[in-house]
Amino acid sequence: MAHEYTVSTLLVTAALAVDHCCSPLLLFTVVAAAAGRKVRFDGNSRELIELAKMNAIAIGAGHTFIVFLDGGFPVNCLNAVKGVPEVCRIHCATSNPTSVVIAKTSDDEKGIMGVID
Repeated sequence: MAHEYTVSTLLVTAALAVDHCCSPLLLFTVVAAAAGRKVRFDGNSRELIELAKMNAIAIGAGHTFIVFLDGGFPVNCLNAVKGVPEVCRIHCATSNPTSVVIAKTSDDEKGIMGVID
């Protein structure tokens, strides 16, 4: 889970970075969403795409993306994702369940404050 600057460039770049840095059998998805806005996604696993979309919609914070992996380790793909210029911050790269701490303004805007692993 991370923050990024521009969604359209990031989705293509991050998907390619993750796809090329890990095993060819890796199932992955990259999804970005904000409350009330279009969910953008890419991946090679329908199950992971649906899981990532569900989580991104639940978080509802703009300029945020989630990468789900199956058949690989997050740490193996971390440097490739960090290398994408549009990535501003990575909140976590873990195989453990996480909780996301979200702040909400009076205008119903949301942002990620942190992730509990």
